[in-house]
Amino acid sequence: MPDPHDLDENRRFLVKLGGALTRLGTPAHRLESSLELVAQALGLEAQLFSAPTMLMVSVGPAGAQHTLMFRVEPGEIDLGKLVQVDEVAQRVGLGKMSTAEGEAALDAIEQAPARYGPKLVLPAWAVVSAAVARFLGGRWEDALVAGAIGITIGALAIVLGRKPAGARVFDLMASFFAAIGAGVAAIHTGTTMQITLLAGLIVLLPGLGITTAITELATRNLVSGTARLTAAAIVFMQLAFGVALGDRLVRFMFGSQPTVLPQIPLSWELEAGLVGLSLVALAILFRAQTRNFGWIIAAGTIGFYGARLGAYITGPELGAGLGGLAVALFGNVYARSDRGPALVPIVPGILLLVPGSIGFRSLTSMMRDDVVSGVDTAFTMFLVAVSIVAGLLFANVLVPPRRSL
Repeated sequence: MPDPHDLDENRRFLVKLGGALTRLGTPAHRLESSLELVAQALGLEAQLFSAPTMLMVSVGPAGAQHTLMFRVEPGEIDLGKLVQVDEVAQRVGLGKMSTAEGEAALDAIEQAPARYGPKLVLPAWAVVSAAVARFLGGRWEDALVAGAIGITIGALAIVLGRKPAGARVFDLMASFFAAIGAGVAAIHTGTTMQITLLAGLIVLLPGLGITTAITELATRNLVSGTARLTAAAIVFMQLAFGVALGDRLVRFMFGSQPTVLPQIPLSWELEAGLVGLSLVALAILFRAQTRNFGWIIAAGTIGFYGARLGAYITGPELGAGLGGLAVALFGNVYARSDRGPALVPIVPGILLLVPGSIGFRSLTSMMRDDVVSGVDTAFTMFLVAVSIVAGLLFANVLVPPRRSL
């Protein structure tokens, strides 16, 4: 019979590991696979169930299980801490670290301060927003306004994120101030509001959440996928409501905005440079370790131009699947080489492909009473998301990652 003290320690470690992975935004199918492998290594018979805000762990044979269930407050994606948590799980599973030492290590990881401070994070917000403005065909003036909106939203994230009450109204307030900034800039400087607003909000759009939710639904994690999809829909609605309030205020004070200006094409050299800068900025926002920046840039570039090739062959909606396939194949090869979790290069790389901006345009169309256009755009958003998920799942068949994360 196993020592009861050791059994309790193993259970506590399994639960703490699951809580850490849940707070880091790990998809349900990867989280449960990771915990199952650790449980097997510890000699535990475990049944696992996870959702974005809840984790249930039952340890023991059927009919004599010891069940633990607790609520988890969702956190932000932190790729650096994900790598560290994965390393602890690997060491405990291989017997190189006791479960007590593993618990202490997980506590230290979660309590550690953010990897990058405001001096790097705020410019990263600006770089992503400015680059997206140029991707959308905006001029350099649009990019400057979008960058200013990005810095403002980043500052709001730092200030409001310190308290739970502030974090709950962050999306609404960020979109409200973004709409005011984009509208006032359009009136006084002639920039294109649609481009600067969308680019400024791009990091907040839950396209990654929608893609993750559809992946969970496709892997039969129905509860987690449904909950994550509902959460993404709520974020979309908060952003759209905040934009509507800001837009109405600007119209009331200054009148209507100028018409949309024609889009400006990008040279391939400038586009490639903006892709690289965007990926560096995303690596900072996702708190990746600096040693992984090169891998993230490579994965994102492969995915971006893979999606371009797919769009040329099959159209933009289905072409995103080729980009997802390319990113996931790269991530799985990265994981098979024991460099770390496949999620490290996959998450930033996928973010350049996810259909968050399409979903946002769908909601704003509906709020302007253009229901037909809104429904059509919403269908396009889900088609792009399903295409990306299909690419991710096919990649796992072609090159199994050999690691759960």
